[in-house]
Amino acid sequence: KYENAASILLRHRKTSCCYNDDLQGTAAVALAGILACKDIGPIDKQTFLFAGAGQAGTSIAELIVSYIAYKCRISIWEARE
Repeated sequence: KYENAASILLRHRKTSCCYNDDLQGTAAVALAGILACKDIGPIDKQTFLFAGAGQAGTSIAELIVSYIAYKCRISIWEARE
């Protein structure tokens, strides 16, 4: 049976230290690039568009949402709005 990287990370996240460079590394670099853009204003006021529904784009979106929730002390659901 074929499993994608995201499902493997989710399944083992509580029992093993897992890292997938294609997903988490790409997301970290994308978030770093966004945070380096000082002229765009607060990240929680921005709108992000992701073309496609691949795992890399989904991982980037999830990391951005997690960062906004952490920095603004709001829930994940509020950060997604």
